Formats: sequence, structure tokens, C-alpha cells
Amino acid sequence: MKLIKKYWQELFDIVVLLAVSSCFISCGVERQVGNGASTTAEYYRVEAFPIGQQTSTDESTSNFIELSYRTSTDSIWQAALRAILKLYDLSVTEEEGVQKKARQFPKIDTSMNRIQIGDIDMAARAQAIKTHTWKDKIVLKLIRDSCKTRVMVTRNVIIPTNRVLHPPHVMEMMSNGNYERWILTQIDDDLAGKIRNKFPLNKN
Repeated sequence: MKLIKKYWQELFDIVVLLAVSSCFISCGVERQVGNGASTTAEYYRVEAFPIGQQTSTDESTSNFIELSYRTSTDSIWQAALRAILKLYDLSVTEEEGVQKKARQFPKIDTSMNRIQIGDIDMAARAQAIKTHTWKDKIVLKLIRDSCKTRVMVTRNVIIPTNRVLHPPHVMEMMSNGNYERWILTQIDDDLAGKIRNKFPLNKN
């Protein structure tokens, strides 16, 4: 009986050690960026709102950019919502002298801590071809692990081809990361109390 108890105690100690080591390893590959946040190499501050399709031909560009925080996930979620609403508010285009929203209102899934703005489905592809404009889909997701909450932003872009093709189609392009970095910068400043929020949120 004592041997069994000792076995389980040793197994428990090993599991705890592995979990702690994993936490230190995952946090150790990141660098501090202030306000208690850490990030991988792909993130740097983008303060000016990006303009245009913001694509890159660099195949090594990361498909996602993230920041990590050791703070309340709820606080991060509220800041993320405000950042995406600000993105929606600033996303304006002009067609035939009339200004209109360039992106659809965001889809918010509180159960999954996920926000999506824009789409590149069949309807969006047809619209891109018809209007000769780019379209994108931005997804923000909060992921909680043992030592931090990760704020991950991904962006996919499509542009209509310039060649005469039958039928016409769109190309998928790599985002250069500026929209993603701008969103993360907004969240970071919000959590640091640097932003006077235009979009107060009701937690209920």
C-alpha cells in the first residue's frame, strides 16, 4: 500500500514539474513589451490606422500575431471588443461619392472568446470581382493557458486578379500584419488606460 502511495506521489510530482516547466518554456520564448504584456517576435506597435489591402509577398510572414497577458481574461475581452468596434468604425470606403462601411459588423462569440470581422466566403469573392476591390477576414481569439491569456489575431486577404480569366477569380494574399498589430496596439493601450473609450461596453 505504501509503495502504491509513493508511486502516485512521485507521478503527481512529475506531472506538476512538467506543467511548471512548460509554463516557463512557453513564456521564456517571448519578450516583454510593457504593461505586463509579452509577445513573440512578430509584434511591434502600429499606432496609425492602416490603409488599403496591407499585403505582403514575403512567404515567411506569420499568419497570426499575438500578445500575452497575465491579467483578467474578462478585461482583455472587453478591450478586444472595443478595438474591433473601433476597426469597424474606421473602416470606410467611398463608392460613387458615397461613403460606406468597408467591413461587415463583427460577429461576436462570447462562448468561444472569438470575434470575426469581414469574410472571404463565396459572396465576398463575387463582390471582390465585381467591384475590383480586396476583401479580408480578421479573427481575434482569446486563449487561456496555465500562465497567461493569449490574444491571437489572424487575417486572410483576397484580391481580384488583373488578368482576363474565364471565369474571373480572386487570389489569396499574405497579410503584412499591420492590421493585426494595430488591433493589438489598441488592446494594449486600452488595458494600460491610455485610451478614452468611445465604445463603452455593458458586461451584462
